[in-house]
Amino acid sequence: MQNSAILLPLIPLLLPFTLAAQVDLQANPAVILSLRTETGKLYQVEESTDMSTWSSTGYAFEGDGSTWTETFAKEGESHFLRIRELDSNEWGLVWADEFNGDQVNYSDWSHLQNGEGGGNNELQYYTIAPANTTVSDGSLKIKAIRESYTDIRGNGYDWTSGRIRTYRQVSFKYGRIEVRAKFPAGQGFWPAIWLLPRDSVYGTWAASGEIDIVENRGQEPNQISGTIHYGGQWPNNTFSGRDYVFSSGNVNDEFHTYAIEWEAGEIRWYVNGERYSTQTEWSSEGGAFPAPFDQEFFLIINLAVGGWFPGNPDGSTPPEGTLEVDWVRYYKKAP
Repeated sequence: MQNSAILLPLIPLLLPFTLAAQVDLQANPAVILSLRTETGKLYQVEESTDMSTWSSTGYAFEGDGSTWTETFAKEGESHFLRIRELDSNEWGLVWADEFNGDQVNYSDWSHLQNGEGGGNNELQYYTIAPANTTVSDGSLKIKAIRESYTDIRGNGYDWTSGRIRTYRQVSFKYGRIEVRAKFPAGQGFWPAIWLLPRDSVYGTWAASGEIDIVENRGQEPNQISGTIHYGGQWPNNTFSGRDYVFSSGNVNDEFHTYAIEWEAGEIRWYVNGERYSTQTEWSSEGGAFPAPFDQEFFLIINLAVGGWFPGNPDGSTPPEGTLEVDWVRYYKKAP
């Protein structure tokens, strides 16, 4: 380990060091770690109290050839830090929302507000009202409510709901996206967690693609779907995917973890760690394979009501339904 620090009281310790170096925060309660990164490498800061068991602290980060620097402080105990280069088989957590606050994190998310029906003859109007979208008790809650609503154009709706997206704030290209969620029960409820292209470089939907991590029909508590949309611009688009049927339990009473693993030329779908679908064939009229799934996409979480996928609500549908999301996590591997 190279150590060029000047040790003075109350002054942080600057340590340019190799990846295996450790720093004792009991002796140095405020430490600045600095590392010259290599482009394409993935790094993780780890901590330990005994130098035998290490755990991740913060997010993994990708090197770009510049110097990475961060300050750490932890007083009152022997505490060690190190930076480790992740190998090609390791997933590094690079972004997450645990929904532990008391409102949506608007540095990562924004609302979509409209009643255009999503191109699917949906019935809801998406509002920005707290009644439809809240964060509390460690989870995001998007609620569809049967109520009369009139938009600024004078159009009337019988349902309101919420839809949030990472749009220009956070985007994803390859990696593993996990979501732990619970869905509402009822004819016509359509919860969805999905991806759309940040920049439609291959043309309008669906030539630039769509990746559905998980969708559910509210009247089918034991089944979910994972799908991709691609091909030409509507109406010359197509799709492929598979359903997953739970052997026990359901999506309404319990949280389950839904995930995709996405790499160039292959997308895999999982429920609670079980892989149930793999897609390796798709196309786009705007570019060569693996287009359109070789671009940056953004994440959407919404609860629709009615439309072609679930059908419309009926007399059995409750007046409210809630999509609850415990967390969203995004992992990457070193290229």
